Amino acid sequence: MRLRNVQGLKMEMQDEDALGQAEFWQITLAFVDSLTFKCAVELGIPQIIHAKGQPLTLLEIITSLQAPSPDSSCLSRVMRFLVKKQVFSEEVKEGEAYYRLTRASKWLVRLGASGLAPMLTMLNHPIFLAPWHRFSRCVVEGGDAFEIAHGFAGLTSLVDVAGGTGTVVSAIVKADPHISGINFDLPQVVSSAPEHPGVVHVSGDMFISIPHADAVFMK
Repeated sequence: MRLRNVQGLKMEMQDEDALGQAEFWQITLAFVDSLTFKCAVELGIPQIIHAKGQPLTLLEIITSLQAPSPDSSCLSRVMRFLVKKQVFSEEVKEGEAYYRLTRASKWLVRLGASGLAPMLTMLNHPIFLAPWHRFSRCVVEGGDAFEIAHGFAGLTSLVDVAGGTGTVVSAIVKADPHISGINFDLPQVVSSAPEHPGVVHVSGDMFISIPHADAVFMK
């Protein structure tokens, strides 16, 4: 009985060790999900499937890419991975896989401000990723991760994208009066925005164009 208890304890410890390692890799490699998702957006795969209005084979997707020398094996791995992550769904007919959009990837093909493809691309841009690599310095030294990563030297103008009524950008301009602020949002939002010293209200669609400034701010 005692021997069986010892053996059972060893097996439990081994299981815990294996689970711990699995959890470690799951957390460590989480960036792969988002960057592979970004790959599909950059290639325009959700738009290709959406435009055809029906599930497409890998060959049909590759043909639509109009790339000079596409790597079908690489794209196959990308699609299999994103099927696993439920970005696309897969249906096999007569030995061939057909890919369609899912409820997640349908957000990538919505028009105007409701579409999330630009947001995905932006959040995976090196400028936005760099501050995440500075968190340990924030703990040790204090300060703002974005400023540590990029600094603000020479900043004289700032556009707050989707800034609402301009409350945040006006606070920034008040703290640093040498900065000219632009509050940018949809016409119906900007029309009700109050006047703020040093801030100009501009209406438009951020998915079409953004006013020029030294820096772009998004909450």
